[in-house]
Amino acid sequence: MKLFSKKNKNKKPTLLGARAFGFWAGQGMAFHDPAGFVNDLTESTRQQLARVGCLLYAPPGANIKQFSDTHLETEVDDIFLGLSRELGLQPSAFWPDNAPYALCLSHDIDRVRRTYQAGAKKILRGRIPAGVKAIKSDVKDQANPFDNFERISRFEQDLGIRSALYVLFERRRLIRSLLHLEPQHLLGVYNPATIGHHLKNIAEQGFEIGLHGSFNSWRNRIALEREIQDLARIMGQEIDGLGIRNHYLQFNKISSTIQRQAGILYDSTLGFNFINGFRCSTAFPFPLSFKHETPVELPLMIMDTALGVGTVREDFSIADRIFEKAKQNHGMVMINWHQRYCNVDLAPGMCRWVEKSVKQARKDGAYICLPKEAAGFWLQRVGEDVRS
Repeated sequence: MKLFSKKNKNKKPTLLGARAFGFWAGQGMAFHDPAGFVNDLTESTRQQLARVGCLLYAPPGANIKQFSDTHLETEVDDIFLGLSRELGLQPSAFWPDNAPYALCLSHDIDRVRRTYQAGAKKILRGRIPAGVKAIKSDVKDQANPFDNFERISRFEQDLGIRSALYVLFERRRLIRSLLHLEPQHLLGVYNPATIGHHLKNIAEQGFEIGLHGSFNSWRNRIALEREIQDLARIMGQEIDGLGIRNHYLQFNKISSTIQRQAGILYDSTLGFNFINGFRCSTAFPFPLSFKHETPVELPLMIMDTALGVGTVREDFSIADRIFEKAKQNHGMVMINWHQRYCNVDLAPGMCRWVEKSVKQARKDGAYICLPKEAAGFWLQRVGEDVRS
């Protein structure tokens, strides 16, 4: 995601870093007047803020596949902590009631019916007749293992939590399906109106409904506003504090601009597709716009598909390390648990890990909240003068 031009490549990252520092600290001067704040700093401190600007606003691409321990580092948070000590700033409480960290659970709704998945695996392993038979069976099967809305409700009510669900408005894409050998772009596409009753029911229980931005809307304002209107039509009302996560984690500098113009409260796209970790080197929310408070970015750190959920690659040790790192920083943990995997028969490991993590967070006194609540709290705390 390229953000800096040659003309202002030295100045703009520094100002972006200063603004992000003010947001992190809840310190009004740095957030609302980054230029004035920077003028009083040493050159070495300005360089640190420039580094922050680069890490937050020009992070590595989402399609990195090779994991390294650098993805578990939170350099931005380390710089912020050192800078607050240097300047004599005590950050405002990061979370309500001085909770030690925050936990948000979310679900991308990519597909709502299993049609080809089990059969495709058999075909790829050379069992073609069995694969074809399995596909036919899944298409006709009334016991759909991807229809997990009631499972989500029961599971989370038992844990005493609520989560966010992001709805996808996507169309069938034959060319992409053939070029990338991804049949989900044909067979997996669903009409959100068909799950409207589920969405309304779960929203009435206190769950958050957001938008899973399509292949069109992540960089097209007209498409984005159309999807927002379609979601409001299904829900029967406009959604206050709307959050978004783009499909396939697609994002560039245009994305935040059109999100702000469309009235989006927060984005939670900035994570990796194939690995888990801190893509922006932080465990904290930060402002995506230089001049505006919204949208707020809630970085995505842990995603089930990147953990190999439902496969022999399933490994939760990385998720545990990310969780612990965010806790140490007093930051937040954002988890994406796809709706289709919210089924103990399909992903027993993920169910156990989420349950364990929520219970540990409860024991730690963490702030377990909806993503829109986390974004709202951070917007409220910005502007306090906390110079000691």
